[in-house]
Amino acid sequence: MKLTALSPTGLSKYLVGDNFKLELTVEHDDPVDFQLHTNLNREQQVIDLHPQNHSPHVFSLKLKLEKSGFFTYHLRYRLHASKDWH
Repeated sequence: MKLTALSPTGLSKYLVGDNFKLELTVEHDDPVDFQLHTNLNREQQVIDLHPQNHSPHVFSLKLKLEKSGFFTYHLRYRLHASKDWH
């Protein structure tokens, strides 16, 4: 599976009202599930990503920040038919 992410990397500082945008392009024939784990808005969150309607291989996410500060994130993925997250 090849994964291309168009997003900021590493530790980033965002301000109130800023938008965090993430877009993934997946080159894989089988359906894939993604979860974004983040401390966005200073709370631990897990967000399921869903493919865009026009392309089952493109996932996108846009989140508006409610609090300023640094935040981190990481992605987990699995094949849709699998129970194991990576």
